[in-house]
Amino acid sequence: MAFGATAATVVTFTFTLCVVSTLGQGLKSCEYDTDSCGCKTDQGLISLKQYGDKGLKYYDSSSSAEYNWNPCKDMTIGVVTAACIQAFPPTLSFDCGTHDSTSSAVKEGFATFHMAATIENRQSEVKCTCKSGEEEFKFVTEDPPGYYYLELASDACCPGGSAGGGGGGGSRGLSAGSYILIVFFSLLFVYLVAGVAVQVGLKHAEGRDRFPHVIYWMAVPGLIKDGFRFTFSWGKRPSYDEV
Repeated sequence: MAFGATAATVVTFTFTLCVVSTLGQGLKSCEYDTDSCGCKTDQGLISLKQYGDKGLKYYDSSSSAEYNWNPCKDMTIGVVTAACIQAFPPTLSFDCGTHDSTSSAVKEGFATFHMAATIENRQSEVKCTCKSGEEEFKFVTEDPPGYYYLELASDACCPGGSAGGGGGGGSRGLSAGSYILIVFFSLLFVYLVAGVAVQVGLKHAEGRDRFPHVIYWMAVPGLIKDGFRFTFSWGKRPSYDEV
């Protein structure tokens, strides 16, 4: 039985991670906003204006490539002028997206920014993740060749966060509804896995009896039907003839 409980815990933890990954920050919309260099979401404004002066930079030691992104304007490195530039200092640099081509969308619950180069067939996508404290900008992968995935984890990526990077009101990560869904489905999963383990491991049940409280759940539709019938027939009961 201990093995069954351990297995249930592991499976539940994995399931919870999958739910969190699917929900992401729980965003449903992300309309690009030029003034804030970010986007307007259903949870509030994501403003990246604080990076307009300095931009963001990441050095990939495995490839010796330097990835630069300015969400507010084009910058110039070498002979290339763009908002996103892949550089191999001190000589090579490649356009991986201009500021004018920037668009935003929601992907797996997160705000993402997409850019395309003007000449070469190169594109870049930046995932914006809400994170309090120290920010992190990094290169994730290039797949297919010429399509760059980057990620910015920062307080600025929190809807309603301060444009100055000092925090502020607004949502932080998952919404309350997302947490409720995670808890509900996690508990439901634990109930099913643990219930089946008990029915099979201890009671050696077979068929539909392997599911916990199967008699009760089979009766639920009928109980609901009776409840509706009682509610809508209230006050319409047949009267008895007087004696």
